[in-house]
Amino acid sequence: MSTLGKVHSMTGYALVKQSLGNSGNSVEIELKSVNQRFFEWQCKTPEALRHWEHRCRALAQEHIHRGKLDCRINLSRAPDNAQLHLNHDLIKAVLSCAQELEHQHTIPAKLNTVELLRWPGVLSDSADLEHLPEDTLNTGVEHCFTQVLQQFQHSRANEGERIRGFMRERLAQADSARLQAQKTAQELQQKLPERLKNKLASIIDSVDPHRVEQEIVIAAQKMDVSEELDRLASHLSEYEQLLQKGGLLGKRLDFLCQELNREANTLGSKSTDISLTQQAVNLKVIIEQLREQVQNVE
Repeated sequence: MSTLGKVHSMTGYALVKQSLGNSGNSVEIELKSVNQRFFEWQCKTPEALRHWEHRCRALAQEHIHRGKLDCRINLSRAPDNAQLHLNHDLIKAVLSCAQELEHQHTIPAKLNTVELLRWPGVLSDSADLEHLPEDTLNTGVEHCFTQVLQQFQHSRANEGERIRGFMRERLAQADSARLQAQKTAQELQQKLPERLKNKLASIIDSVDPHRVEQEIVIAAQKMDVSEELDRLASHLSEYEQLLQKGGLLGKRLDFLCQELNREANTLGSKSTDISLTQQAVNLKVIIEQLREQVQNVE
């Protein structure tokens, strides 16, 4: 179950049912998970398998590092081989309590058969009995959990591949938007001297050439977004490399999304042209789409 080169989603599901020898009993294990910043484990299991909670958790943590994981373990028999048993001692105790309640408090406490059968522990299946050989039970549960864990990892890997494909599409769009912003910024820098001269000429009659040069330098520095665009290129390249490498990516990709968003914000704040501002906004939209997907990556 190596994660090398793979991207795993934190969302997955698997269900496996395993026969327990020739006893007619079977064990059914269900695994499902949703997003969570850290690893969280919840398990529901019959009393006879309570000692397996810790073992199953340890096996799961060997392969799963983030996500809220719910495990459900059930013991059952085939419908045509069911063996139901009544707990007569418990039935007597319940009836005795009902009679005492009726006599001491004058409360009608009559119990019908259906209500009595619904009482916890009154009716049990042989699958819940402890007479099942321990070796048969442990071997069956371990094999079943191994199978369900493999299917669960396969489910998470398939979802991870879908997410990786989506993110690569958005990375290509982000890089295209970055290149367009770079082209726009270069065009604005080239037009800056002429624009500034015309603006000054419309305000005052005589323009000092040296003052114009100073203003051009100051304006060019304020409008310079080359560092932001270079860092965007670097972050996008690192993002793609991480996607190719696979493994535990979620936290690192989330950090990169924050850095990408920071550069896009700075790009927009430095913009003095509506087209460059719109390109910065487009970048932020794409980055937000990436960030939403990252929240589901292990």
